[in-house]
Amino acid sequence: MLPRELQLMFEKLKYFKIAIGDVWDWADIKDGTLKTLMLKLGTNIHLEHGIKALIKGVENFYLDDVDGIQNMLYNLSGEGFPLLKHLHVQNNGNLKHIVNSKETNQIHVSFPILETLVLHDLKTLENICHGPLSATSFGSLSVIKVKNCVQLKYLFSITMAKGLAQLSNIEVFCCNSMKEIVLEDNNSSANNDIIDEKIEFLQLRSLTLEYLETLDNFFSHYLTHSKSKQNHQGLEPYVNAPFFNAQVAFPNLDSLKLGSLLNLNKIWADNYHSMYNLTSLVVDNCGGLKYLFSSTVVASFKNLKYLEISNCTIMEEVIAKEERNNIASKEVHFCKLEKIILKNMDNLKTIWHHQFETLKVLQVNNCNNIVIVFPSSMQKTYNKLEILEVTGCGLVEEIFELSRFKESSSIEDTTNLKEVTIDGLPMLKKIWSEDPQGILSFQNLIVVQLNNCASLEYLFPFSVATRCSHLMEIDIKNCGNMKEIVAEEKESSSVNATPIFEFNQLSTLLLWNLVRLKGVFAKKHTLACPSLKKIDVFYCPKLNMYRTLSTRSSNIQDDKLDVSTQQPLFIVEE
Repeated sequence: MLPRELQLMFEKLKYFKIAIGDVWDWADIKDGTLKTLMLKLGTNIHLEHGIKALIKGVENFYLDDVDGIQNMLYNLSGEGFPLLKHLHVQNNGNLKHIVNSKETNQIHVSFPILETLVLHDLKTLENICHGPLSATSFGSLSVIKVKNCVQLKYLFSITMAKGLAQLSNIEVFCCNSMKEIVLEDNNSSANNDIIDEKIEFLQLRSLTLEYLETLDNFFSHYLTHSKSKQNHQGLEPYVNAPFFNAQVAFPNLDSLKLGSLLNLNKIWADNYHSMYNLTSLVVDNCGGLKYLFSSTVVASFKNLKYLEISNCTIMEEVIAKEERNNIASKEVHFCKLEKIILKNMDNLKTIWHHQFETLKVLQVNNCNNIVIVFPSSMQKTYNKLEILEVTGCGLVEEIFELSRFKESSSIEDTTNLKEVTIDGLPMLKKIWSEDPQGILSFQNLIVVQLNNCASLEYLFPFSVATRCSHLMEIDIKNCGNMKEIVAEEKESSSVNATPIFEFNQLSTLLLWNLVRLKGVFAKKHTLACPSLKKIDVFYCPKLNMYRTLSTRSSNIQDDKLDVSTQQPLFIVEE
């Protein structure tokens, strides 16, 4: 029991910041200017009169392992926490409800100005709200974060969801009884008009749902009524119901992350158009997805900039092909998409789609069913790509497949590709299937990094090497079959001319563990590297690094060295 003097003092406090227990850190406080109470005791100290006085006026409330609480509103504040802005509840083994109006048979205004609600490790929590709410309850809620609440089957009732006009951030993790985020309640089911009514989360900017093994959909009403209608008509139920359907709208959602949702088979309905401001989408470990987008839904994501997909074991395509509408689907693309990351997708058959034409960065890692990254049917659709990274893809044989027969125009396009990183592609035979001259120019290359490509015999086709005026770094390691850096020209227009490789901006050259490398080019050539500052060569036993050339006997023209066929990598003047 608290001393009476302390109880009286607590009642008179106008500002306080009190932490009781061993789990709190002042850095946890949401806003240090607010009246803050942090409790962990393992006892029912909340029954003390002084503590009740503090709770009545608290603005920041952190609660950990306090006994005797099943209904937070009823047990701690009969007035509904009228001043509370931030609530954090964790590690409570008795709490069943945050609000339970059925227990009192009265509807109070609850948490009218609450902005942040954090619920962690509440193993007995069954509902956030049980029973009807007043219209202004939770009306200011902006952020809700829920983690390890294993008895929680849904987050909001539909009635509560409609009152969350300020909600901007939802995060739900590891709630393995949760079936849906929004649940139809008795009041809504009695309303026949609800079928045509939308739930709009007008201010929601960020939605994160992860490690929810039993989650079926965001809002169950659509699925329930569809099944009822199908059963009534004697139809087979629609198994692959979309996670997001036309009943729910997120007009201002900026970021969506879905992870480890084992029951997820389809994310959006084909006619879904209510997430049009989404800029970032991350999907991880959703083993039921065969594709991410249908071709008809692509146009709905006109503001998408960042896309990351990983560990979706049966996904074959990012965008599903529709034969009946194949031509139309090619014409619609993501207007602002800039970066895609694909990781650990062993069933993925296709990397690139026409819809990715605006892409600047592509990273592909551990996708072991891919043979060609950019097929010839897609050539000239990746001209805006600036950074390419392909690593750990065991079956890739070619990066750029090119075909002159695909071209109706003789105009050569210039790509924006600046940085290329290729690592761990043991079957890679060619980066370019043929010399791209006349089809595509890669003259903007700046950095090329190559590692662990055991089947690759050369780095550049001839035309690429002769136009690398911006190239600053070449880094080649552990490519045991590489013989030359530049491939021979198959159809030379001037047979007797000595090729000139002007790497005028090249400052770094690194060659490691290239046991068959003999030189830059198999035949007589001229190599210019006036900006070279760093050379790092390790275990290249067949490579002749340099030889001395007497200036009296040499023929030097324009600072370029014309040397014999059996020439070393560099010439050093005597």
